[in-house]
This record gives sequence, C-alpha cells and structure tokens, in this order.
Amino acid sequence: MPDICEDTVRHPAHYTVYPVQPIEITRHLGFCLGNAVKYVLRAPYKGGVEDCDKALEYLRLESATPQPPLSHFSFLEIRLAREKLIGFFCFASGDMLWEDISKYTKKFLIELGYYLCGLERVSLDMKDGGNPVRRIFIMNQIKELRRVLSLRDTTGQIYEGMSGLPRKEADNATI
Repeated sequence: MPDICEDTVRHPAHYTVYPVQPIEITRHLGFCLGNAVKYVLRAPYKGGVEDCDKALEYLRLESATPQPPLSHFSFLEIRLAREKLIGFFCFASGDMLWEDISKYTKKFLIELGYYLCGLERVSLDMKDGGNPVRRIFIMNQIKELRRVLSLRDTTGQIYEGMSGLPRKEADNATI
C-alpha cells in the first residue's frame, strides 16, 4: 500500500499545519470534549463554518455528559501539547486571515486549559457537572473563529485571496 494512504490516516493535511497533532490532546479527553477540540483545530483547513458548528454542538452535549476528571498524567500531556500550540499561535506569522485564525484558536486553547483545571474543583451539586461559565467562554471563541471563517468563505470580503496559513519560518518559531 502506498505511503500516501498512511499519511491521510496518520497525518491528514488539515492537521499538519500545527507542530502538535490534535490527537495529542483529544486522546485524553472524553468523547464530546475531544470532538469539540478536534473540530476547532481542523476547521480552518477542512470543514470551516460547519466544523465550528459541530464543535459548538459537541460542547452543548458536553453539558449533559461532562468530561470526567483527568488523571495527572493526562492533564500534563494535554498541558504540554496545549502550551506548544499556544506558543506556535503566538509566534507564527502569516497573512491577516492567519492572524485572526491564530488569535481565536489560541484563546480557545487557553479557555480549554481553564476548563480542564476547573474539573478538579467541580462541586458535586452542579447540575451539569462541568464548569458552565468556562464552557461559555470556550463557545465564544469558537463563535469568533466561525465568524472569521464565514467571512473567508464569502466572495468580496476582507479575507478574499488569503491563505490563512502560517509562513514557513513559523516551524522554527515554536517554543
């Protein structure tokens, strides 16, 4: 079997933009939260607005079946991957579309970290079992990313003709 097939399974093009593949985070998360993260990280390079809508739906479902507490090992693995991605979004440069994509994706990852930290302090009497305020903050970042991607996909708008990709020198700019 050709190597190309293996790459589309193990290293899909819509994830190779980043220095860390989303699976490094999502494999430690529950189904709903993991899918939300996956859809946000692939949205700019695969499904666009539709992927943002899917991420929002999975976060809504997360309130009914919240992320179980993480093991210390899983929390550290997620933290390392998130920090590397956040550093990448801080230092990688690109066109205006990339700047806006990276801005809201970085904020999403930061809010995700707060949400995961809050799981350790969740009160048992909370109806939805998670941190609803942080979940709302996460959803707001997804909505902003969705707005940017919807403008990108509309002819004659601010991002027309832009790639939304980081410049190649960004590979060396990660922390």
